Amino acid sequence: MERYKYEWNPDLQVFSMRPEHSRDSDAADALPTFAVGYQDAGDLAHYAPPPPSQLYFNPLTCGKR
Repeated sequence: MERYKYEWNPDLQVFSMRPEHSRDSDAADALPTFAVGYQDAGDLAHYAPPPPSQLYFNPLTCGKR
């Protein structure tokens, strides 16, 4: 995170709206994605798995009429 930085525009003397792309920016961009999807272990106590799919596919009968 220390190497994550924004591009500097010397003409306007401001930072750009988008970060400077480097090998460090990909990892830094992944951190907010992880934070949004993270669930505490206590939250998983109320988790119910989804019901099994109702789609039954038999490849041996596929295409036969």
